[in-house]
Amino acid sequence: MGALFLLGLVAARALPTLGGGGDVSDTTTAVFSGVSEDYARNRLPDGTYRAETYAFGDGGYYGSSSSDATIDNEGFMSVARTIARPLADHNFLPTRDPKKAGLLIMVYWGATSGTLDPSSENFIYEREERPKGVSWSTELLGPVSLQGGLVDLRNAMILGYAGEIAATHPRIGIIHNVKRDDLIDDIEHNRYFVVMMAYDFQMMWRERKHKLLWETRFSIREQGNDFARMLPGMAHYASQYFGQDSHGLVRQAIPEGSVEIGVPQTLGALQEKGSQLSDTTLIADADTFSQGARGARLDRSAMPPSLALRIAAYEREKSALQGELQAVTKATAPGDDTSRAIDRFNADNSARIAALGREAEAIRGDLAGISAASPQAAADDQSVDTLVRQFNDRAQEIQITNPLFSHP
Repeated sequence: MGALFLLGLVAARALPTLGGGGDVSDTTTAVFSGVSEDYARNRLPDGTYRAETYAFGDGGYYGSSSSDATIDNEGFMSVARTIARPLADHNFLPTRDPKKAGLLIMVYWGATSGTLDPSSENFIYEREERPKGVSWSTELLGPVSLQGGLVDLRNAMILGYAGEIAATHPRIGIIHNVKRDDLIDDIEHNRYFVVMMAYDFQMMWRERKHKLLWETRFSIREQGNDFARMLPGMAHYASQYFGQDSHGLVRQAIPEGSVEIGVPQTLGALQEKGSQLSDTTLIADADTFSQGARGARLDRSAMPPSLALRIAAYEREKSALQGELQAVTKATAPGDDTSRAIDRFNADNSARIAALGREAEAIRGDLAGISAASPQAAADDQSVDTLVRQFNDRAQEIQITNPLFSHP
């Protein structure tokens, strides 16, 4: 997840800002978008993109500690409803049928807390003066010096600025340094953001595996702006990169106020104004995938009590371990390098993980023994393959579904 999350960041290149960084109200929308190497949209003979179906997933709201009514009152359904219109303009169509959904589009939104805004919880009153060429942040970005430290680094990753800043590493040349300083000034201020991460729905539903196909991150400076009012324009501008590679960070000033988008001509039913989003679009959650297309749950009632208790204990321990890992990844906030946190967690809990693996193998052996000893195994659909598959499905369900709905 961590590697896919940072897709395309290192190859990013700088583009000039089109909006003034010092304005009271800066309406410049920044967009970063990347795609998986094996994902590409197919075009129809008329040049338009072939329709792709999707379901939404609620990734969650990541707000700052300060109160902001323009975003605090915007729930997932409101944000998703706004994004659905520009998605439709580019032939991404909603569906309520999990068998027909091609994409699971996870939506995360919130506000970063910068180090330069006095109202921010991360405001640094006395900023240390460091030489511009000092390498001290992390190995991810290499020789990049951010005065706000890990806070600035985290915000750069959330907003899609990390690779851009790395590419503009300080060197001789006034123009180059102006670009870099402009980028850093952006992440040092509070910014509203939306992160969209599109996964292969069918792979997740049928195989319990994550495959990130594309991601788009867009943001705007918080000062002087209203999230609810600016979101339609932000999403409309960013939509040209939905499912596309932006080849780095792109920024463009958008008009203030709401953007009214007409009804697009597409190949399916769209949400009509005034209707509920859930009437037209599957809002997927962990339960959606726990009820996937792979068959019935393992029936412990027909087993010897001792084995049923062992399986229940195994599931409790696996769920507890997964919950602890989920708490670790949740604490990193969207955009952090979660792969390193997961590696540390695995190292710290290696004994528990190994014990779970041994117990899983023992349970599979016992299930095979039950099936072989039962003369009605085939008639009762309790063959070795069925029992083991159902046990594996449940174990993988515990491991896979939870983290996706807690962090991008």
